[in-house]
Amino acid sequence: MNLKLKFSILLITTTTFFHLTIVSAQKVSVNVSESSIHWIGKKITGQHDGVINLLSGNLIMDSGLLTGGNFVVDMNSIKAKDLKGEDARKLEKSLKSNEWFNVAKYPEAKLVLTSVENLGEGFYNVKGDFTIKGKTNPTSFKFQLNDLQAKTKLIIDRRSYNILSGSNSIIVNIKDKVINNEFEIEVHLKL
Repeated sequence: MNLKLKFSILLITTTTFFHLTIVSAQKVSVNVSESSIHWIGKKITGQHDGVINLLSGNLIMDSGLLTGGNFVVDMNSIKAKDLKGEDARKLEKSLKSNEWFNVAKYPEAKLVLTSVENLGEGFYNVKGDFTIKGKTNPTSFKFQLNDLQAKTKLIIDRRSYNILSGSNSIIVNIKDKVINNEFEIEVHLKL
């Protein structure tokens, strides 16, 4: 076989392989209006919980298996659910302030899935990069995907994102001691 023919066969085979690989991976959009994010923050004297809205989200699927994804959260949408009226408004205002999430400067939080390990039967070990308040840190968590829905629970250490720390205020320093360093996020996605 001459060199040109061998090269042509190699080129066609390689192009076909890469084309099939690219075509088989697909981006699946998350239905943000039917998805939910529930947060829980604990302190010595109890806890607060609420919701926050997903702005956008996509899962990358290849042959029916999760291989990646990315999500954007609307930090301005944070709401307290355990309080009502003025108490809820005060907590929400505090959470949106500079000492917490500083939503005026950082209106979005992002999660990009960087590594996905299939455990079988719709369960995955996921690693990703979480960006909150302009700081990006690695995270890992379990992820469950079945039919047209997915769910996960994340534990986030607020200190990694400079949330309610580093201030010279005595009140903030007292708050910093009585509020747990970790907060929970429970995510339910509809595809």
